[in-house]
Amino acid sequence: MIEALAQNIYLFYGIVLLTSVLSASIGVGSFILIPLAALVFGAKASIGIITLYFLFQNINKIVVFREHINWNIAFKMVAWSIPGAIAGSFALAYISADLFEKILAIFILAYLANDVFEFIPKKHYQVSAIPILGVLYGFMSGLIGSGNLVKGPLLTSIGLLKESYIGTYAVTSFFVNVPKIMVYLFMSIIVGATFREAIPFLVISIIGTYIGKHFLTKISHNTFYYAVNIVFALSAVALLFGQSIS
Repeated sequence: MIEALAQNIYLFYGIVLLTSVLSASIGVGSFILIPLAALVFGAKASIGIITLYFLFQNINKIVVFREHINWNIAFKMVAWSIPGAIAGSFALAYISADLFEKILAIFILAYLANDVFEFIPKKHYQVSAIPILGVLYGFMSGLIGSGNLVKGPLLTSIGLLKESYIGTYAVTSFFVNVPKIMVYLFMSIIVGATFREAIPFLVISIIGTYIGKHFLTKISHNTFYYAVNIVFALSAVALLFGQSIS
């Protein structure tokens, strides 16, 4: 069924629009494009195309939610995640991501459980967790194309919700995608054709961001918090049992 969706280019771009709306309204959803894009463009080319799409999407969200961005948290995340992103981007050419994904899935499920049930009080790990999770987020982003499974739970545990979450999320993603793109250019993962194939994604990301902003105003803070964490928990379970998002 997934292959049939990917083979219909119009339906595929419809899914891209849906994920763009979800990304701007609850901050998640775009990572499902990675396996779909791999079927359409090929595994290696899809990483470059989707990375450019993420860049477009992040720029749009920064513009739309700029007044709500927590710049202090964003810059702390960026400072720690860029070295991880560079390392992960180079590691893409040399290591398999399977074992890394399963270990990561267990870590994220434990982190989410603690965030909900507070086995360890949040005040003991919130902002202090940024260095280690920032590096891990960057490494995962460079290695498998998306590190949001790490960053999302961290931002909600810190207390960023709705507009602040979306805007801060976008800033950190933008600055991590830039060095990734430079490495991908150096390694010929991104070539001239990649930019041409990414043009429809630019248009879709603009439309999806503004639609998503409208939906975000209809969502309560509690609904937003639980919706985001449920999505990340399901994603971690999928990774753990072999359904790679890369």
